[in-house]
Order: sequence, then structure tokens, then C-alpha cells
Amino acid sequence: DGTPLLAELAGCWIIADAITLVTGATGGLPVTLPLPVPSSASFLGESFYFQALALDLVSFNTSMSNGFAVAIGQ
Repeated sequence: DGTPLLAELAGCWIIADAITLVTGATGGLPVTLPLPVPSSASFLGESFYFQALALDLVSFNTSMSNGFAVAIGQ
């Protein structure tokens, strides 16, 4: 439950670790976030988890995406 993060997130499930937080602002337009993956053998077999949180700065409504996992392998 997202309540410990923000009271407005009651009932939203956080399934990704917030180890890395990327912030930004948009004027209602779609956002693209390039994520280069280094070509290093140390990443083989690793899994990474992502999820998005949006906060409307006018109405203070929040929404969250479904989370998804990416596994790097052969």
C-alpha cells in the first residue's frame, strides 16, 4: 500500500523499490525516458523493476502505473 509514501496513495500498490528516483515535470504531454543499458557482463541475470507515479500539482490527484520487470540475459 502506498499510504506510507503519500496519504493520497491509499490502495495503490508499490511493487518497485524506490532505490533510484527520477523526477521531472510535464505539461500534460507524454514523456519518454531513455534508459541506456551498459554492455557489461555483470548485468547478465539481473532483474530491474520499474513503476511510475504521477502527481497533478494543481489538483494534487495521484496515479500510479502498473509495475513491470526487465531481466537482462542471453
